[in-house]
Amino acid sequence: MKRLPRALSWLLMAVLLASCATWTWLEDARLSGPDGLSVQAPAGWMRFNLAGDRVIALTRDGMPIQTLRIEYRKHDQAFPGIRKSSDADMLPTEAAELLLADLKTNRYLANIRIIDNVPWPVAGQPGFRFHGDYLDERGARFDLVAAGCVTKVGLLVVFYRALSTHYYPRDLPLFEQTVAGLELGE
Repeated sequence: MKRLPRALSWLLMAVLLASCATWTWLEDARLSGPDGLSVQAPAGWMRFNLAGDRVIALTRDGMPIQTLRIEYRKHDQAFPGIRKSSDADMLPTEAAELLLADLKTNRYLANIRIIDNVPWPVAGQPGFRFHGDYLDERGARFDLVAAGCVTKVGLLVVFYRALSTHYYPRDLPLFEQTVAGLELGE
């Protein structure tokens, strides 16, 4: 009888350790992403690793509090919520408008209020940057900033989402530094 609880505890510990394996603590190094994309890792943050994913997901205090996501979407999958694609000749303003429409298909972002939408260089390319805020399902206010550009390969987008109080203003300079440090492969 005593063997069963001990075996269950070992199984539970193995499951917990396996679930932790997808997180990596970051130090001062460059991260590689899809299609030759690279970015300077923010020291002290964690990376959530998904096998075969086209996303680099980072957080310092936990995904529900703040997230920095770098996505490289293929042209035919650029805007899945509105079932639209991008192309290499798309203007940054058009890409920003379609990305906003795509984000609003997410029920949690349907109430996003856009504060600004401006041209912004991303990875040495002409791009866009927009900033908005929204309330989550519990009434907490979040700020969301997205910066992106269209390349030959697809749509590159960097999202920064954080609780409006404390976390958003604290880590906004890190988001801007990350966008400035993005490099595209050949």
